[in-house]
Amino acid sequence: MEWVLGNFIYRGKRFLCWHFDACNEAVTEAENSAELCQGVRAEELPETATEEIGAVLWLEAAEACLHWLERSRSSYRGWNVLELGAGCGFVGLALATDGAQVTITDVAALLPLLERNASVSREHGGRVSAAVLDWGQQVPAHLRPDFDLVVGCDLLYDSASPADLARMVDFFVTGNTEFRLSVNLRDHGTGLEALMGLLEPKFICSVTQVPGVSLLFAQRR
Repeated sequence: MEWVLGNFIYRGKRFLCWHFDACNEAVTEAENSAELCQGVRAEELPETATEEIGAVLWLEAAEACLHWLERSRSSYRGWNVLELGAGCGFVGLALATDGAQVTITDVAALLPLLERNASVSREHGGRVSAAVLDWGQQVPAHLRPDFDLVVGCDLLYDSASPADLARMVDFFVTGNTEFRLSVNLRDHGTGLEALMGLLEPKFICSVTQVPGVSLLFAQRR
């Protein structure tokens, strides 16, 4: 396994995303990738990042989320977007090509990967910043609940995830802020239902099913 530079399209615009162990090698940019990946891994990304599941790009839920977002609004230009548990920041990077100002967040071990992808996006005109956000810790003071959209993909990894994620949603989703989450159906019967049970006292929630993926929308009551 190695670091690869994926070449993707959102709304007809190209964006690049470094990730580990591509799930679909057909969409990666092969030219010069071996040399580039070796340099990134040795110089910028700690070995601990390869142990983080978020460094791997899981395309099914991510692409379903982007199709959903595209159908929901003609443009996200001018929107302030937060991606939770971003891993490599795939969804946030796509929205940045659409004109959104994006903050991609995850645990400290993945910050070098997020910063690398944010830097690549900025080189191509994107407005992307990276930050550490550990759901089990206090929210850093510089991350305030002033986002238009909070988004995430495949975030329900274990039994603790629903409660931790619900706490983040409760903090960041205020007023008219939208929360959108795509979840592979393998998690639908457990993690997603648990999350909805925690959110519904304060949030209006709805779920849409597409092949292989559940899409959760939530907004403050």
